[in-house]
Amino acid sequence: LPSSESKLAVLVYIHGGGFKYGSMGSEQGADYFMDENIILVTLHYRINILGFLSTEDTIIPGNFGLKDQAMALKWLYKNVDIFGGDPEKLTIFGGSAGAVSTHYHMISPLSKSIIIFYLLRKERVCMRW
Repeated sequence: LPSSESKLAVLVYIHGGGFKYGSMGSEQGADYFMDENIILVTLHYRINILGFLSTEDTIIPGNFGLKDQAMALKWLYKNVDIFGGDPEKLTIFGGSAGAVSTHYHMISPLSKSIIIFYLLRKERVCMRW
């Protein structure tokens, strides 16, 4: 593992799929980052009805998929230094629903205080999903 003086930047990729399907697979190009001095983290989260069903009340309030992501980001922020990463150099990005998730985390009280950098594409929370 790197010394404490050379903590690595951390990129977190959130997969897309319209919040209905998808997972992180090798087709996302993780090999591209293998020779770089960064740590690439990919996370999974509940999707479709298990992740985003809502009865619009307190029984099933919804957005469990986004809460899964927020929990993973908090865990990563607290523990990435164990793996040689710098929690102050945490960047999240994604495509499609992953880009929208990134935008949600920018404004969410669950995660906005721990994420330092964001890479955004054209997808935003104000788009129709």
